[in-house]
Amino acid sequence: MKIRPNAEFCAAFPDDAIWDDNGELVQAGGRNVAEMLAEVLRRNAYEVTSPKHQHEHGWDFEAKTRRAKFWLQVSDGGDEFSLMTQDWTLRLWPDRTHHAGLLDILDLAMRQDGRFSQIRWS
Repeated sequence: MKIRPNAEFCAAFPDDAIWDDNGELVQAGGRNVAEMLAEVLRRNAYEVTSPKHQHEHGWDFEAKTRRAKFWLQVSDGGDEFSLMTQDWTLRLWPDRTHHAGLLDILDLAMRQDGRFSQIRWS
């Protein structure tokens, strides 16, 4: 089973980056995208933490089920966003079907939401 855990995509969400008066980044953009993806997973029976700001890296959160735990990070690259996922369960349980299921849920939700476009998994 080939897992493509990372995606690049365009998203038509309001720019939520915060800059100070000197043009320095105070809070990275992408929080709204991360919150939307976290909510998708919640609706699909995942227990999901609130996205946390990771400065220039963007926003990360965890999602878990009874048998699997994942880390996800959304980064705002200006013209495109990126999503990285890691299966933290692999260390204990080498079954990759849980990760594939999470990625299928995210892919379907993004493709059905008109705000997302040019979705490429790698």
